[in-house]
Amino acid sequence: MITVSLLGMDYYLAIEATAKLHNALLSIYRIKDEDLIFFAPDSFLIHDGIEQTSFRLNIKVEAPIGYEDKEREVRDFLFSTMKEYAIHIRILFTYFEPEHEYLQIDETYPEYMTDKNMVKAEEAHDHEHEEEVDEYSEEYEEPYMGDIISEFDEYIQKHPDATNEDITHVDNAINRFVAYHLIPARITWDRLVFHHIELGYAYSMPDQLSINCFEYYETMGSTRRLLKITEGKTTEGKRINRHCTYNLKDYSEKEV
Repeated sequence: MITVSLLGMDYYLAIEATAKLHNALLSIYRIKDEDLIFFAPDSFLIHDGIEQTSFRLNIKVEAPIGYEDKEREVRDFLFSTMKEYAIHIRILFTYFEPEHEYLQIDETYPEYMTDKNMVKAEEAHDHEHEEEVDEYSEEYEEPYMGDIISEFDEYIQKHPDATNEDITHVDNAINRFVAYHLIPARITWDRLVFHHIELGYAYSMPDQLSINCFEYYETMGSTRRLLKITEGKTTEGKRINRHCTYNLKDYSEKEV
């Protein structure tokens, strides 16, 4: 079996990247589908106290002895494909004697999980998600359900030069409004704002927040404006573009 490790790469980007690498590496190595797997731990590359994740990327390829003649071709392919995910890339090839590799397969289960054999699990997940949505609805405020389109129409009638009439055009007011609330990425809810070493926060108690932390995201649309997501002890959840003044002694919110 050949194992390709992606070290120092965002977990979700790694999943996306492996979809591009898988079939191509099967073709280069001329191996069966079940003989290739990827390892992408939630890891960090650090230099002089500064995180280098997604700036530098370490790739390790473990293969049985006998595949050394494919090394240059694989190297060139990985450099070319992964350059969109990192600025600097290091690749290390290691080879082992096949007789020192051991694999145990339970024949009562498929060898790998796939879209076809995970249907029941996904249905169960959907049911759990529905329960989570119900709990969320009970704990948090209802989203704004007003008629935004008619409000836009009223504004445009008073300010006809403020928009392009074609709703698909980037200068259309509704188009720009929607684009501003979208980012060109897939991010889970718990990763929108990162909490690390701020005073009062502990990894073992992720719901115990302290001072505000925030992340900036570049939105979609022609102007690519910034979206600021803030979360802390007093924000009551994640907030978009929260503006406040702080007490500089303990960084608590003074005024919002």
